[in-house]
Amino acid sequence: MSNVNCNDQVSYPYLLLAGGPEKEKKIVEIARDETSPVTPDLEHQQGHLQVGGPLWAGIWLFMMHCFMGLCASSFSHIPYIGESPMWLRAVILIVAIGNGFFDHLGGYIAHPSRFEALRNGTLLFGLIGTVLFFCHLYISLPVWESNALLFLFVVILVAPAITYKTITARDAPTTYGDLLDSYTRWSGIVLHLSVDTGLAFCFALCWTLLQGTASPMFWLQ
Repeated sequence: MSNVNCNDQVSYPYLLLAGGPEKEKKIVEIARDETSPVTPDLEHQQGHLQVGGPLWAGIWLFMMHCFMGLCASSFSHIPYIGESPMWLRAVILIVAIGNGFFDHLGGYIAHPSRFEALRNGTLLFGLIGTVLFFCHLYISLPVWESNALLFLFVVILVAPAITYKTITARDAPTTYGDLLDSYTRWSGIVLHLSVDTGLAFCFALCWTLLQGTASPMFWLQ
């Protein structure tokens, strides 16, 4: 009796595979499905969003870039020379709008790789516009007030990135590819909302304190 049981146990797998190659393949696939972990795939699907993130976030962040470009182009001063010429103000405004489009809306229209070179080219002009904006700030406001606003600007720029790295164990995105990849996670969306909205608030505060020194878009009049 025991010999029969042993023979049955040994021959059972071969009986399962007796249906041919197709049945063997099906059995192997079933075994893989039973042993493969499911939870990581679910976490991957639930924790990631489409490229560019939610559309409402992209539109909001684009508007923040436009507002900061409006402020930076309206209040711009070149040290030892004077107020920035109209062509430079126009470049600062166009660059801010373009940078906002490339970073936050371009992914909804075409493949992001088409915008990478243009986007990287706007970074230098964006930095120049920000520096000239604070130059106007320092010649228009008391030094202590300008220092406080510059400190606020730096804190808004740095603090969310440090918090992001502490929570996610990831470095804040620096390259264009990392930037787009961060939009596929809610942590990245919150990071960009915090930084861009905070910087726009800082520009709005500066605009309020600079009332009387220049009016927005006066250079187009």
